[in-house]
Amino acid sequence: MSPSLLYVNLVHRVDTAPDAREALAFQWNSARGLGLPTTSLLTYPALLSDEVCAEVAALRGPGDELGIHYHGYMCQAFADRYGIREGAFWLLPQAIRAAFIDETMALFTSRFGAPPAAIGGYVIDAWTLRHIRERHPSVRIAITSCFEEGVKMYYGNNRNWLLFSDGGPWNPYFPSQRNALAPAHDADEAIDIVAVPHLNRDMIMA
Repeated sequence: MSPSLLYVNLVHRVDTAPDAREALAFQWNSARGLGLPTTSLLTYPALLSDEVCAEVAALRGPGDELGIHYHGYMCQAFADRYGIREGAFWLLPQAIRAAFIDETMALFTSRFGAPPAAIGGYVIDAWTLRHIRERHPSVRIAITSCFEEGVKMYYGNNRNWLLFSDGGPWNPYFPSQRNALAPAHDADEAIDIVAVPHLNRDMIMA
C-alpha cells in the first residue's frame, strides 16, 4: 500500500483593516515556525494600498504564495471606476467582471513583479474561470465555492445564501466548462484550473 500524504497550506485573505493585518502577521509567523507554507490572497483595496503591499512584501517568506481574492473588493475606487456598487462578484455584469479581473491581474503584477498563480472567491462560475484561463494562464488554482456552515447555515452563525454550496466537491478537481461546481468528465470538458472549496470553518455546525 502506498503511503498517504497530507498537504497543508494555510490560506488567508489580506484586507486593509488593522485587525486583519495583525492576524496575517500572526499567521505568517506561526506558519513559518511550524514549517508550513501559506497562500495569502489580496483583496482589491489591499492591492491599491501601498502600505499593505509593503507589509505583505516584508512579511512574505520563501514558501509563501500570494494571489488575489475577489471578495471584499467594494470600495470608492471600484465604484468610481466601474460605476456600480454591486458587492457580490458573481453578480457583476460579465463585461465589468472581465475588466475588473484584467485590472487586478495587471495591478498584482505591477506590485509583485509576476502574475498570480492563485485566486479565490466565494462564488466563481465557469464563465469567469474560462476567462481567467484564456487571458491569465498563470492562474493554476482557484477557491471557487464556499460552504462554511454546512446544511444548518440558515440558523448557524452566517446566514448568507451564497455559502450554500454543499453539493459541490470537497476535494480538488478540474471544473467542467459548463458548471464550476461539477468536476469535468474528461480533459476535453475541463477548465485547466484546479478548483478547491473553502470548507466549513466549524464542522460541529454542519
